Amino acid sequence: MKAMKTFQPLAKGALVACLLVPISFTPALAQPFIPLDVNGEAPSQAWTYLPNEGQIFDLDGEFRSDVLFHSVGTFPTLYMMEENRIAICIPVPDLPTHDNDSIYRFDMSFTGPDVKRPTPFLWEPTAKRHNFYETHTPDGILGVTGGRRVIYEDVYDNIDFHVYSNPFGPKLYLVMRPGADPSQIQMFFEGHDSINVDLTGALRLYSGMKHIRLEQAMAYQQQGQGLVAVPWAALYTIDNDSTHVNFEFFDYDPQLPLIFSIHPLPLPMLGGGGVTPPEWSTFVAGAHDDALNDLTHDDDGYVYFTGHSRSGAGLLPISPGAFQPILVGQNDVIIGRFNQFYEIESNDTWMTYLGGDMDDKGLSIVHDGVNQRVVVGGMMDSGPTDRPNILLNGDPDCYDRLWLEYLTGFVSFLDQEDGIVSYLSRVPGSYYLEPHHIDVDVDDQGNTYVVGSGFLSLTGAEFITQPMGSYVQQPGPEYGSPFFNTAFVLQLDPDAKLTWWTPLGGPYNEWGMACKFDEVTGRLYIVGSTESNNDPSVEYNCAPEAAQVEFPLCDAGGYFQLGLNGTNNNDPTPRPPDGFIIAFNLADRSLYWSTYFGGAGEDVITDVAVDREGFLYITGYTDSNVYNTNTCIASNSESGFPVCDQGGYFVSNANNRRQFIAKFRANTSLLWSTKFGDHQGIFNAGPVSAKLAIDGENNVYVYANSRTPTVSTPVPMVPYADNYHQAT
Repeated sequence: MKAMKTFQPLAKGALVACLLVPISFTPALAQPFIPLDVNGEAPSQAWTYLPNEGQIFDLDGEFRSDVLFHSVGTFPTLYMMEENRIAICIPVPDLPTHDNDSIYRFDMSFTGPDVKRPTPFLWEPTAKRHNFYETHTPDGILGVTGGRRVIYEDVYDNIDFHVYSNPFGPKLYLVMRPGADPSQIQMFFEGHDSINVDLTGALRLYSGMKHIRLEQAMAYQQQGQGLVAVPWAALYTIDNDSTHVNFEFFDYDPQLPLIFSIHPLPLPMLGGGGVTPPEWSTFVAGAHDDALNDLTHDDDGYVYFTGHSRSGAGLLPISPGAFQPILVGQNDVIIGRFNQFYEIESNDTWMTYLGGDMDDKGLSIVHDGVNQRVVVGGMMDSGPTDRPNILLNGDPDCYDRLWLEYLTGFVSFLDQEDGIVSYLSRVPGSYYLEPHHIDVDVDDQGNTYVVGSGFLSLTGAEFITQPMGSYVQQPGPEYGSPFFNTAFVLQLDPDAKLTWWTPLGGPYNEWGMACKFDEVTGRLYIVGSTESNNDPSVEYNCAPEAAQVEFPLCDAGGYFQLGLNGTNNNDPTPRPPDGFIIAFNLADRSLYWSTYFGGAGEDVITDVAVDREGFLYITGYTDSNVYNTNTCIASNSESGFPVCDQGGYFVSNANNRRQFIAKFRANTSLLWSTKFGDHQGIFNAGPVSAKLAIDGENNVYVYANSRTPTVSTPVPMVPYADNYHQAT
């Protein structure tokens, strides 16, 4: 059972053939116990299964009545079968011809004297339907029901087995209700040549030169809607026959549910990086200059992107019936959606231009799950005649800012299903002073936030009635020269009405670079850079009035850098910029925390991210050449770069311009910071010199540019688990 002839692989996306023949089954458990994940959430929001209506055939054309469910769009692929069995399958393409594609299959089932053979059932069916068109189903299989998880109830007494996932891969959960005996659990594996437990505690199953890894089982207990820490991890133990695997576990509270969480990871190649290609990569390009500047995804695995292009119609995969099917200007915004199978030319995907006769670029994109749309922000140099604003639902009361000189930002809403633009308005923003950027995010109520910067004294204030207690700075000529750049934030409600806006900064230049809503604390974080000094005579009391003479500062009791570039000097001459961090409490839009972040050189924060536990991450670039001496504490007497070495990854050499990353607790204390990267990659660095992403497991990714690794080592070249790795 190595290279398997088991299930009929289909072309381009789907992996099984299904016919609509319902299987009649009523679950005995009216309300199964649904565990919370390690972040305190029911982890079922981003997964779809082909249903038990389907019939599946193997490569020999034989009907497989034992296969009831199939995971859609995941790698590896999971087939849920009768008698508590699942098959984990890894498709291995024969590139580039696909003449000898194969599937490696590893089966897992439960066994032992007390085992039961439950029939799995679908839980939480979704409204979405799936359609399959393949060479052996030319008429298509239409309207197939999906669901969010599959449950095997009582594989042993009081022990349930859940199979589900999120966009980052499938997961297996063993849920032991009070009264269960974890020692009964015994997993039986087939289809492998050998099996072992690696140094990380993961279970590895090998078949020839291919293998999968089942991560070490994470153990925790659930108490009400909270989690109880378990000070141990479940350990795999392998019987001498190399087919049976048990768990070694330790003390726990038998009155609370005990949960083992396992993540199966595919490792299709051994022997180092640089050999296995990525699971997927593609150009989105025509015959001229094209760029993708940002992407996001929704809970169903669709990927949305934005950027800009000079390539005309017919050169890009613009959708039939697209909102704007042709290129109009020098550069037009491009926006699109891939489905879970990485397709962009199917009936559930789309791509469109958006722009006028000048230079227009999409810079940021976020999915709004509350309103089922995507929000795009960017720069728009085209005038209102050539690219008019669009009122949401024709409502004259929605935010409708006209184009003026130096006012070139935009925000737009697009329907997630077809890419039709339902709303477009200009916002403050400027091409004329680097760096320039517009960033967007949405909160859990469906409000949109836009952050950027521009010459606000030339474009006028956004005169609205501000909510009581909101932080609001007053723009005006007292900010200095009309050509000083000022950061801003504005809030649009779900109907695109302007409900809050304020400039951000002091009397000199500020650049608003990125924003992120934190659902844990209810805060909005905004980052960027500032040249505005601190005036020691002004009390830093979080009041917006201070912004008339200095950058507004607000100490929240954690990290707080009082002086620009490590000084309290009220020097009227603008100094090299420091990064800034600003946090607003969105419950009342009050200023919660603001601080400088940087050393004596130029420091720019380019992105911000928040994980599911409320930890804050920032990244950017700096040419401050030394670290401060006080680890993790803001120094207002030194001019070095903030330093916080916690014994993990840390670059001790602070010389030269490089990227940096820093992590804060929710209480604003600095937890970790380090420089990294190659200074050769960020001369004349723009706003995308470093960006952040966080996945559903709270893994943090920072991506940046590098030019010549022969000058200095950008980051440690570490192949991860033999996956794709390009060493140079």
